[in-house]
Amino acid sequence: GYDTYDYFQIDRRLGDVELFKEIVKELHELNIKVVLDGVFNHTGQKHFAFKDLCEKGPQASEFANWYHVGARGWDYEGWITTDRVKNNGFSFDCWEGHDMLPRLNLKEPAVRHHIFDVAKFWIEECGIDGWRLDVAHEIEPEFWKEFRSVCDSVDKKCLLVGEMIHGNYNHWVGNDRLHSGTNYQMSHATWFSLNDHNYEYFYTALLREEALFGGLTLVNFVGNHDVPRIASKLEVKDHYTHCMVALCLMKGIPCLYYGDEFGME
Repeated sequence: GYDTYDYFQIDRRLGDVELFKEIVKELHELNIKVVLDGVFNHTGQKHFAFKDLCEKGPQASEFANWYHVGARGWDYEGWITTDRVKNNGFSFDCWEGHDMLPRLNLKEPAVRHHIFDVAKFWIEECGIDGWRLDVAHEIEPEFWKEFRSVCDSVDKKCLLVGEMIHGNYNHWVGNDRLHSGTNYQMSHATWFSLNDHNYEYFYTALLREEALFGGLTLVNFVGNHDVPRIASKLEVKDHYTHCMVALCLMKGIPCLYYGDEFGME
């Protein structure tokens, strides 16, 4: 699901846009808000821009600037060569070496407009309430400032949460940028301190959190789709309750990964 080729459609295995609108409406009637996962750092190879690039080559395609192309594979680690694509072989940057995920050039105005049109479409047409933004920490804060402005122009209440694994969260979260981000640093401190019986580590992490990110409201979690379930990581099963209490009482927004509410392994 991260190799997008049409940002304006629902995966046909799940339904279509009209069905999605119905679901959003029903959820809103139950006072449940809907946040979509936005993958705007890269596309799939079947995206119309990359397909055109492969068919015509960088010299002829109008979408050559949509991606980072032109370097040789041995110049930069992670760059892939498309020698297998007809006679228009070229190298391109891709996300973490996955050749099916060519990385977008978000400094290209046409790319930014495309992404902003996507953001507005799902808010205006389908009534979503926010975006969870994939690998937000690998994208320049300036892009998120503009993204925030675009979303605000449609719905001031639209929530923007960035996936932030490391780094200084203050770069990406703020009054004119993303509203919040995933707090990986406290996630690690929570379960690791329990396994290591090192509660000084947890206490110090809380102090560091207040010192560095006291002005932010971050999303706390102990499990998500990218990491093993918390019940599988804890060495002492009874610590599951302690972990859940810490998650719910820490400063910030608690995020519960489905299944973790009853300790699924």
